[in-house]
Amino acid sequence: MRYMFLPMLFVLAVGIGCGGDDNGTKPDTTAPTVTAANPTAGSVNVAPGTAITATFSKDMNASTITAATFTLDNGVTGTVSYASRVAHFMPTSAFHGYTRYTATITTGVKDMAGNALAQNYSWSFSGASLYFPMADGDTWYFTAADMHKVKRTVSGDTTITTHVCKRVLENDTTAEAWFVDSTGFYVHLLDGILRAEPPLKLPYHMAVNDIYHYASRLNWTEGGNSYYADIAGDIKFSGFVSRTVPAGTFPDAIKFLYITDGYSEYYVEGLGLIDNEDYVLDSAFVGGVWYRP
Repeated sequence: MRYMFLPMLFVLAVGIGCGGDDNGTKPDTTAPTVTAANPTAGSVNVAPGTAITATFSKDMNASTITAATFTLDNGVTGTVSYASRVAHFMPTSAFHGYTRYTATITTGVKDMAGNALAQNYSWSFSGASLYFPMADGDTWYFTAADMHKVKRTVSGDTTITTHVCKRVLENDTTAEAWFVDSTGFYVHLLDGILRAEPPLKLPYHMAVNDIYHYASRLNWTEGGNSYYADIAGDIKFSGFVSRTVPAGTFPDAIKFLYITDGYSEYYVEGLGLIDNEDYVLDSAFVGGVWYRP
């Protein structure tokens, strides 16, 4: 009699031990997250054609990561793949570096347990600064409207107020200082005794026909006396145009119209200024590449 309860206790113990999920584990209900993205959010130096990637916190179901759930806006198409927790978007259509693009991964992506992202994940970037190269040694050769030749070279750093800039020599004399940030390209005019403060700016990511108002103060010293004159005007982004100069034909130059003064400037990705209706580019050595007829 004293042993008759042992089989029953054994059955109860086994039953208790087997209660719940297999192996005593709980189901995975944790949503995956994006832990890293490349190019990083806010980047302004991304070359068109660069692979866009997102890294996840967990192993994902590759079948859920597609061109429908990993997208780039402004009409850019691409092929999407996934391996080792990293999703890749490789653009198959052209996009302009001056435009801001937003990549989005939707809640349609799921991990191996079927958990979806808690919300869409989006980040933005562009290649806008590529239109304004400024590495030491970059050199441009222009012909001015009065037919004299102009050589412009980026040559070392200089600090103007709080800005660490690139010094620009014009025919071996310091003429300007350039710098960029996440919002635009800036020019400090340093023409002899003349100086503009704050620097003039070409903003990034203007929509076609957007108008930007600029204002600065020209300062100079003459005869021991200090003078200044305020300048202001409006710049319109006129879009992407084809422009031919002696250095070549460039089908995707960006055009800025200085409405107040009635002239335009044209910039090319990777090359910079090619024409401002005073200087016209004959040739250039920029980023280790020659541009010439």
